[in-house]
Amino acid sequence: MWSQILLVLISLFACVVVYRRLSEVPHPEYLSYSILLVNAVAFGMIIAGREPLARIIELSFLSVFLLVLVLLMISIRLLQPEHSRYPVVYSYFPLLLLPFYAYFIDSNILRYITNMTVQATALLVYTGLVFTYWNSIDKGYLLFLSLLAFISAFLLKWIPLVDSAFILPVTHLLAGAGMIISSFKFPSILIKHKR
Repeated sequence: MWSQILLVLISLFACVVVYRRLSEVPHPEYLSYSILLVNAVAFGMIIAGREPLARIIELSFLSVFLLVLVLLMISIRLLQPEHSRYPVVYSYFPLLLLPFYAYFIDSNILRYITNMTVQATALLVYTGLVFTYWNSIDKGYLLFLSLLAFISAFLLKWIPLVDSAFILPVTHLLAGAGMIISSFKFPSILIKHKR
């Protein structure tokens, strides 16, 4: 429980940092507000700690990952030249998953596959951006550290080698470390390479 609360607090901090660093970029402020709101709701539900709220917490965390994926898609759009940009509405297509999630929320395997696929997609997009732009920003190696933290957290969560109560807090701490590092360094990519 303490690691979940810490992870939500770190993500709230990361949203504020990303918003402050990207104040000139048109779209991410709305996404930062959205992610901030969903995290605040999740924080309140985690503290309440009631069993019926477990599905709502799961849905809010899925919403956070979908909004992060949208933020990454908008980042890719802003990094492209004007003549080759896709319409901005395409960046919001991951949000179409939310209405359909209610149909298979009762199936454990479909929930597992959906959550893992959304997180893997966000990680894959972030990996592509890091490998493309790491050497063009100051201290770009920190993006590799955040990527390593995110990959480690992903592997510990979805491919558990050991079933232990110790794994979940370590996963949350690794994800939190990745969020802190990337919230300070990732906006540098957009600020320096926005076209």
